[in-house]
Amino acid sequence: MLNFYGKALSLSPITHGAVDVNLDDKTNKGEIRRLPFVIMTENDSYTIFVPVVSGNGVKGLTRREFAQKIRRVLGEENFDKLPNEVKYFIAAGGANTNASPKIVKQEVYSEIRKVLPFISLLGGVYKGHYFRGTMITDFMVPLIKEIIPLYAHKMVKVQLDPSPDKYPDLSSLYSNEYIGYTRFKVEGIDVEDITDSEEDKEEKLMVQNQMIYYVKQIPAGTLMIHGFHLNKTSDIELSCFYAFLKTFIEVGHVGGNISKGHGQIKVEYYTENGEQLDIDRLSKLEEPFWKYLQDNKDKILEELNNLDSKLQWEVKDKNTKKKNKNENTEEK
Repeated sequence: MLNFYGKALSLSPITHGAVDVNLDDKTNKGEIRRLPFVIMTENDSYTIFVPVVSGNGVKGLTRREFAQKIRRVLGEENFDKLPNEVKYFIAAGGANTNASPKIVKQEVYSEIRKVLPFISLLGGVYKGHYFRGTMITDFMVPLIKEIIPLYAHKMVKVQLDPSPDKYPDLSSLYSNEYIGYTRFKVEGIDVEDITDSEEDKEEKLMVQNQMIYYVKQIPAGTLMIHGFHLNKTSDIELSCFYAFLKTFIEVGHVGGNISKGHGQIKVEYYTENGEQLDIDRLSKLEEPFWKYLQDNKDKILEELNNLDSKLQWEVKDKNTKKKNKNENTEEK
């Protein structure tokens, strides 16, 4: 497995919504995603919860921009003719649907991975068929003194001092303060233009409530540790990773949705041997991938257009399934 380690500095507050398990208590306040860490001392151990950015949060905006780069190389006109499900598969990893996959031979998956290295690298789901990405993305974790011993070996690789006293503690990083963002605005409606009639007051309240979303944050100026790992990649997939990493550095943002998470960052990445992968270096390493796309654009577009015929599927009918279950129960 190839390992690449990075350090990230937040240039703006970073938000990342936690999974809401209390579905009956909806508010416009969101908690931040946190990971538990067990801290060992001489006498005992205890658990702390540290705000983090998930792997999907790390990839969010970059995958979309990467898809646009692929679109330009394959030809915008031809790319835009692809089925919407295919374009979403490339740009966002697809979506869970009511499609039920049919069994296909392993050779079919292998051929798709070979022809579409960007799908093989990033993974996704298409009509119920899951592709495990060969790229593993770590959580992006703020460096606080309590967890420095866990990351000291990685910090050395990214040229960071592993002395705990140089970093803030958890209480300095994480607080109960919320910041407010505009979640969305109803098109064509300006709150200030709504009159004060009883009917319009209700509309004004509705618009105002929809527009503000409060979240907790990782403060600007926070130093974080991160990593990418590649598992059994081909040479083209490796070059594809370098192209993706270059895009990630250029985009300089994590997340992609204000209500779920976003923030601006500055990052540097290094190989296991301590070689920095700057833009100039990555520009050379990405060349084989873009050349492959350019030389094989017709084959790639044909493969994308034929995904439906290669990956057989059928629509689940939950009502029919339930009806059959009830009939079987009655027969008993």
